[in-house]
Amino acid sequence: EEGGKGKGKRKAKGKDSTVDGGGGGAFGGGDGQSIYCESCREDHSTATTLSVFTQCKKCTWGNPVKNGDCFFNCVANVLLARCADEGLALRDDELELKTFLRESCAMEMGQEQLDFYLSTAGSEAEFPGYKHFLNDEMWYALQEKQSRDDSARTRSTAESTPSESQPTPREPRVTSVKALRHLAAKDGVLWADAHSHSVIAKKMNACILVVDMENKRGCGASGRYRVLATSPDIEWILVLKLSGGHFYYFKYKSNDDTFRGLFKLNEFPKVLRPLFRPCLPEATGGLTATKCLENLGFND
Repeated sequence: EEGGKGKGKRKAKGKDSTVDGGGGGAFGGGDGQSIYCESCREDHSTATTLSVFTQCKKCTWGNPVKNGDCFFNCVANVLLARCADEGLALRDDELELKTFLRESCAMEMGQEQLDFYLSTAGSEAEFPGYKHFLNDEMWYALQEKQSRDDSARTRSTAESTPSESQPTPREPRVTSVKALRHLAAKDGVLWADAHSHSVIAKKMNACILVVDMENKRGCGASGRYRVLATSPDIEWILVLKLSGGHFYYFKYKSNDDTFRGLFKLNEFPKVLRPLFRPCLPEATGGLTATKCLENLGFND
């Protein structure tokens, strides 16, 4: 249960537990709260959002390249690593799988996604991908603003005397679903959005959990520990961290010294269960990662 109501009762060692603590609870808010870690055989504090992850000797985060495709890179990494556990050596295919996942999401885009980008482009213009949806007036206004900002920076650093420059000719505005799909399929142009998260979760039959560093504490739709996207039939669980618009993927060192980031429910690290308990599925199926890859259509 979420803390913040005084003391909690500690369970027997070897099981998920919390110890006496004040407000904030077991979800990263309160001083004095802790979770017993069976792997480390000690209590890990939950005083900060990532304290459990940093204190547990078997927890680590993978950091993909910050190129706009971090979500797809995270999914590709944990899926291929799990396939390798099953004897299917595809580690050299991470870039290819990342591209495949992005293209699969792009082909699922429709009028709803196009309307979203067209309606929000003006307020999100600082993100490069959104400039493709700006009308001419907004696009040239953005060019002028960037030119003024560049000139001001040049003058302030006395690097050189700013010269007059012509606005960069713009590419055609994206106004059709076909053009949107073509743009979204390009590496690093449009970041993975809620649509992409949902498509990947459903295609993988996965429950994707996230530690959202820019959100509130607790577990729920608006919580720091929450479900990013899920599928009606869940075969896998993976955990991501979202910080500064960048995704990281969680890895846990199992008893056989293998780092895994894709879990069945009975494999999900016990030390994380109190953080995500309301978000965890009741069960996961028996689908192998190799079969998951086949169902995605990769390497057909």
